Amino acid sequence: MSRGPNESLESTNEFVEKSLAGTKRGEKAQLVVTDRDGDFLGLTSVERANTKTPELGLWLKESAQGQGFGPELIFALYKWATENLDVDYFVYRADKENVGSWKIAEKLIAEYGGEYIGEIPEILRGRERLIKTYHLSPKT
Repeated sequence: MSRGPNESLESTNEFVEKSLAGTKRGEKAQLVVTDRDGDFLGLTSVERANTKTPELGLWLKESAQGQGFGPELIFALYKWATENLDVDYFVYRADKENVGSWKIAEKLIAEYGGEYIGEIPEILRGRERLIKTYHLSPKT
C-alpha cells in the first residue's frame, strides 16, 4: 500500500489506475475511507488478496490520525478478510516511528493471535526506515 500522499497528480492517477487494475484481477481490495460527510480520510486495503499471506494496509491523512479510526478500520478489514479469504496468516507492517500503527497490530495479536516477526529495513520516500512486521492469525 502506498505510504503517504502522492507527490503529484500524475503519481496519484498512476496509483488509482494500479489499484483499480489490481482489484479487477482479484489481487487486492482497496477501500476509500470517508467521514459521515463524505470527506476523504484515507485508504485501507488488503494487498495480495489472492495469496495465502495477504497484507492488511492503512493510510490516514494527518488530520484523521489519533482519533481511533485506524484500529476501527483495520479490525473491520481483518474481520471481513478472515470471513472472505482463505489465508494462512495476514501480514501487517508499520514504520517503527509510527507508534499508533504498530499498536494496532499488537491489539490484533492480543485478541486473535499472531507474532511479531521483527524490524526490516526498507527505503520509503528516499529514506531508509525500520519496518515492524507482524504475522496475524486468521480469526477462527
